[in-house]
Amino acid sequence: MQKLGRPWGIALCLVLLHLRSAADDPVKPAPAPADEAERAKAENTRATEANELIARAQAALSGKKWAEAAELLQPLIAADPKRWEFRQSLGGALLNLGKYDEARAAYHDGAALAQAELVTAKPGDAARQLAQQAGRMLAAEGNCFVKLGKSDEGIACFRQAAELDPDPGTAFFNLAATCYNAGRMDDALTYCNKTIAADPARADAYFIKGSVLMGNGSADKTGKITFPPGTVEALQKYLELKPDGPHAGDVKAMLDYVVSETAAKK
Repeated sequence: MQKLGRPWGIALCLVLLHLRSAADDPVKPAPAPADEAERAKAENTRATEANELIARAQAALSGKKWAEAAELLQPLIAADPKRWEFRQSLGGALLNLGKYDEARAAYHDGAALAQAELVTAKPGDAARQLAQQAGRMLAAEGNCFVKLGKSDEGIACFRQAAELDPDPGTAFFNLAATCYNAGRMDDALTYCNKTIAADPARADAYFIKGSVLMGNGSADKTGKITFPPGTVEALQKYLELKPDGPHAGDVKAMLDYVVSETAAKK
């Protein structure tokens, strides 16, 4: 029998420190109280300025003023380069500006910082949230790669995200959609099943699964078509979850075709 191939075209939318001993330097006197007061005042000033910048950056992000947000986040990163949250926000702003390569770099650095922090984190809710955010940044980096036309690199990022994120449904779906669009149907089906196992309510996973299974239908010498088990069920599940979804029209047409062909065979 000959496989039917891909039935429906869809695009879904991945300083070194020199240490010296105490004997190397003469003992320095303790700072005078006045010096301590000046130091505390300077620290408070820096903290106030940083908080003001953070508030302005958050307001710009909320208002979708992406260029302004990106500009405000740069000095925050320079002042506190180990804060992965700033890089995550910068990645989002740059992504919305269409600066995919710069956004990818911001997400990559943010994910690396979060993963380094995760190494020493104590097990618990905080560590779980940290792993989730690191996974999301890796998934966002993968999305940037896909937008740059680098599917293989995107798939690699999505796989890392799925391994790290305690809720890997989104990463698995990104893998399914990217593999489908790249024509890697067996992989797409595998990741659809993983998506459904992790997040049974994700309707688009059933759409891709139904599309792949429908494409795996085969015709005999008389032209009668047999579809793999689960084809109808996957398409019906999409309609159950999203009866008015963006793919509902395509799914109904696909179902009509599968049902009519199955009836003709009988």
